[in-house]
Amino acid sequence: MLESLKEKINKLSYEIGASKGLLDKTRIDLKSCEDRAQLLNLASEVLKRIGDQKKQKTVEIFERVITAAIKEAFGFDYNFVIDINSDGKRVSTKFKLVNPEGNELDIMDSVGGGLIDVISFVLRVLILASAKPKRSQVMFLDESFRCVSVEYRPKVATLLKSLSKRLGMQFLLVTHQSELLEAADVAYELLKTPDGTIARKL
Repeated sequence: MLESLKEKINKLSYEIGASKGLLDKTRIDLKSCEDRAQLLNLASEVLKRIGDQKKQKTVEIFERVITAAIKEAFGFDYNFVIDINSDGKRVSTKFKLVNPEGNELDIMDSVGGGLIDVISFVLRVLILASAKPKRSQVMFLDESFRCVSVEYRPKVATLLKSLSKRLGMQFLLVTHQSELLEAADVAYELLKTPDGTIARKL
């Protein structure tokens, strides 16, 4: 009887632990989706505030740079498209990917997390680069490429370095992905010791 009760308690403890882990992961995924949706809304607002003539040029730059980034990081032949429509009262902005067959893919629903990570990152870069008045060209990134698969990380590192040089921008990145160290001019490893956390230059 006692052994049976212990077994049930252990099983219940395991199920509670597994449920908590799933709940924590769901919360992280939800926060990530909310962050991405917020960024797309911010990009939409930035484009709405730009005058019509400049808007078309800005849209073309955004489309060209993000399309090139997708190809550089993943080798995918997708085109990034910004669709701006106005009915005279309000302006709506949609962000889409178009595959070689001409099929439109919804960024939030139809593509992988790693691709969304890269698109979100480049959108942030472009928003910062186009800000008026000019701001400090430093961007802080916290695990911004967490959904990028291992095989694509070296290419993402190359993309980081390339954008940094071309735009004169500095990226300060916190990451557990060692492959991204290839992009770093300076790298530090944080180590937790009994005396406290220390930073060690790599």
